Amino acid sequence: MNIGINPTHFYKAAVWEENRTLTEILELVRLAGFRHLNINAASPKDAETIAAYVEQHGMQVTQSHMPFNRYDKKDAEVFMNTVMTYANHARMMGAGILVVHADEFDYANRPYTGRGALEYNYQTFYNLVDFAEKNGMRVAFENTFQEAGMVTQPHFCSLVDDLLALVERYHTDAVGICWDTGHAKMQYKNKDMAALKEVIDRVICTHIHDNYYEKDLHCFPCMGTVQWKELMEILRNANYQGDFSFELVYDRLPKALAPDYLKLLYRTGEYLINEL
Repeated sequence: MNIGINPTHFYKAAVWEENRTLTEILELVRLAGFRHLNINAASPKDAETIAAYVEQHGMQVTQSHMPFNRYDKKDAEVFMNTVMTYANHARMMGAGILVVHADEFDYANRPYTGRGALEYNYQTFYNLVDFAEKNGMRVAFENTFQEAGMVTQPHFCSLVDDLLALVERYHTDAVGICWDTGHAKMQYKNKDMAALKEVIDRVICTHIHDNYYEKDLHCFPCMGTVQWKELMEILRNANYQGDFSFELVYDRLPKALAPDYLKLLYRTGEYLINEL
């Protein structure tokens, strides 16, 4: 396993400091030891900047997270045009995997059923999968979770049965699963590892983070309730070869502290992979 990270989280500096630039965040994670990136690009210029940087410094973009429509609720056609734009930028950066939240559904015009949601997401992301296959890439559908307050709108791919059904619906090795440790804890509580075991042979990439108080906090590993020892045993027993990719989201680190924080994060990855 290689240790990865989502560097764009570190655009955000402390509230009293200016945010970092794209080059600054790439330099920040590189100096901490990271070589594998989970990053997307909103413009061709950013994609070119990232591609040039990783080539120069012996790094690579291993996965790129596609936009999701869970909160914005854009028109379906507008949303998918945006997704395909990001996918093309990912191709420019040399990304191997496109990560997708496949929880789309036309709630306004039809009653939700699992079978209906399966077909809706299959059709929604069909062109993306086709694009990935034609460009030597893969699509990884990510496990989501059912949020409190949204019970009237079930989220497809919150359950591992949904994930497996969607992956198998495409009948291609170009489709797999991105396992998100924090989302699994939100959905399955103390049964999250049992859920992982059901899909581990289809997992091709990961989003690694912790949480507590039953909130999707995306916090530093070993500071929440995820059972890290059991997680690492499952990955090793399955001979998982993908990235162990950290996905931190909400904290805003002062510029003076971020280098040490990231070095500890990288060391945490080494500990989990090699020692735990």
